[in-house]
Amino acid sequence: MKHFLNQRRAILSLVSAGILIISLCLSALINNIIDGVTDQLVAKRWSDKGGYSQVSAFFSVDAKMDVDQILEFEHGLDEALVTAGYVSEESTFVKRNWLTSYSAVGEIAMENNGKSISSKCYGIGGDFFLFHPVKLVSGAYFSGNDVMQDYCVVDEETAWQLYGSSNIEGKMVNIAGTPHVIAGVYKREKGRIPKAAGLDKPVVFVSYNSLKSFGTCYGLNHFETLLPNPITGFALKQ
Repeated sequence: MKHFLNQRRAILSLVSAGILIISLCLSALINNIIDGVTDQLVAKRWSDKGGYSQVSAFFSVDAKMDVDQILEFEHGLDEALVTAGYVSEESTFVKRNWLTSYSAVGEIAMENNGKSISSKCYGIGGDFFLFHPVKLVSGAYFSGNDVMQDYCVVDEETAWQLYGSSNIEGKMVNIAGTPHVIAGVYKREKGRIPKAAGLDKPVVFVSYNSLKSFGTCYGLNHFETLLPNPITGFALKQ
C-alpha cells in the first residue's frame, strides 16, 4: 500500500512538473508573439520607464468617422490631462503630450513615364509610422502632420514596376496627374499577421488628403493614440 502511494505521489509530481513546464513555454511563446507585433509596442518604444498606454480602435466605415471628430477628440485629451493634473494648461500650447494616428483604406493609381499601376492604399494621418514602423529599404517615412501632403511610401514591388529600382527616394510619381514625392521604399513582411492585415501584397501609403482627393477612399476605419496613463485605466477611459 505504501509503495502504491509513493508511486502515485511520484506520478502526480511528474504531471505537475510537466504542466508547469508547458505553462512556462506557452507564456514565453505568447510574449514573443506580442513582442513581434511592433504595431502594438509604441508605448514601450516611446518610454521604457512606462507611464504611457496605447489604445487602438478599429471601426466600420459605416461609422462615418471624420478628421473633425479626431481633432475634437485630441482637444478633449488635452482637457482631460489638465483636469487630471498631469499637465498644466499652458503646456498644452507649447507641446503635445500625446500622439495620434489614423488611416483609411482605399485604392490608388500611380504613373511614371507611361508605366501605370493600381494598388491598395492606406491614406494616413497623424504619426502613423511611429505606430506602424514598416521596414524601410531606402528613404524615410513622412508624417501626416506635414504641411505638404504630397509624399508617399511604396513597397519594393511597386518601386521596381515604376522605376526598375528600390532606391528611388526623392523621385516623383503622378497620382491622378498630381506629382507626389516618393519619401521611401519599404520591405513587405511575410507571415500570418501581415497576411491578416492585408500587407502581404503591394500597398502604397499616401496622406489621407491625397487618398481622398486622388484615389478611391473607403473611409476612416482605424484610430490609435499614445497618451500618458497617470492613473490606472485613465487612458482607456478617454
